[in-house]
This record gives sequence, C-alpha cells and structure tokens, in this order.
Amino acid sequence: MVRVSIKYADDLIIVFSVIDTAREDWYYVRNDDPIPSIFDTDLNRQHTSNVDEWLQLRTRQRYSFRTLRDMAGAFREGLEATYSLSDVTERCQETAVAAKEEIFEGEHTHDFASLFWIELIDPAKMPKFLAQLRKKFDRLRESSGDDEFYELLCRLWKFCCLNCPNEVPVVEKFIKRLNRGPKEPSYKYTDTLNKDLITAVFKRVFPRPLPQYKLPEHVRERIDQLYAGRLQRSK
Repeated sequence: MVRVSIKYADDLIIVFSVIDTAREDWYYVRNDDPIPSIFDTDLNRQHTSNVDEWLQLRTRQRYSFRTLRDMAGAFREGLEATYSLSDVTERCQETAVAAKEEIFEGEHTHDFASLFWIELIDPAKMPKFLAQLRKKFDRLRESSGDDEFYELLCRLWKFCCLNCPNEVPVVEKFIKRLNRGPKEPSYKYTDTLNKDLITAVFKRVFPRPLPQYKLPEHVRERIDQLYAGRLQRSK
C-alpha cells in the first residue's frame, strides 16, 4: 500500500515522501500562489497544473493538496511536543546535582573517598606529603609494584598540576625514578562504582521511562494513574 510521509514543513515549504513497498521517493513543495510548485529529490520541477491529480497519480489514492497541507500542519503541531534545548538543559542540571549528591551525600560517599584519596589531599599539606613519600618511596614501590605505583604517581602528578604546580617537578622526579614519564592517569578500578553511580542517578532523574515526545505534566500523571490502576469510578 502506498503512503505519504511528511518529513519537513514550514509556512512556505513542505517536504514529503511517497513510500511504495521498498521504494521511497522524496518531493519538495513550494506553496506558491495560485499553484504550488513541486520538485523531485534533485529539485527538478514537476510539470503539473493540477496538484491533486499529480498526487493521486503518484499515490494511487485520493490524496489532495489540501490533505497534504493538513498532514503538514499536524506534523508541525507534533514538533511542538518534541524536547527543546531548555528541556535538555534542565535534565543536565538535574543530572549534575543528582550526581553530586550521590557522590558526596549518598551511600557510596565512603567508597569514593577511599578510591580518590589522592585527589582529596589538602594542597596546603602536599609538601609534607611529598616529603614522607620521598622517605618511603622504595618501600611503597616494592609493596605496590611498578605499574600500580606508577598509576598512583600519575594521579599525584595531575593533582599537583591542577592544585599545587610548584610541586609538579618533585612528582616528575619520582616518576623518572621508574624510568617513565608522566601521563594522564586511568581510573579503571572505579568501573563498578561508576556503574552503581549511573544507575542511582538515572533512577533519580528519570523515575519513569522517558516518552518519545514531550507531554504536559498533568498528562503524564494521568498515564501513570492508568498504569497503576488508579481510576475514577464512573459517575
């Protein structure tokens, strides 16, 4: 069965396709007065003085230009129910706040603090910390192994770059003792905790499945009531 699908519409232009089984032909309509101009996908003008006949010939159905305009109008109304930039911005803000609260005020706060102890060092105490590290360097290297110790030093190096740049040369000397150079640290060991965080934040920001298009809050509430079986009795 042949059908028509609106792809774009504004006050002047309508873009639609005629779909016939596996074939789909796109057309462009310029709503000129008194007779609209129709172009194919390569913008070749279609020679027609009667748009209704042209549509019916292509679709083998009783389509008219009025039908096409009505469909385009419904398409534009539907676009008003799509998510806007402000909606996305609001969701991003909610996500940022929820993530912050989950990390610093939630059940995983202690886990994050344990894993990110280097990143939580007081910058004012960094010189003293590095002095202790210098004394215990060999012992810590032996107990951790070169690879793990190197990752810790790279985290320390990045922290100093951001918070106490005067100490960066000291950390770079430590890294050089491993015959390596500083690099962006990896945090693969946080994968499980990250998944837990994502799950918790997602449940807070999207307590119910997000519909494909935006609905007014009162409509969403009614839908939730229908799913939950909370219906008004018939009067």
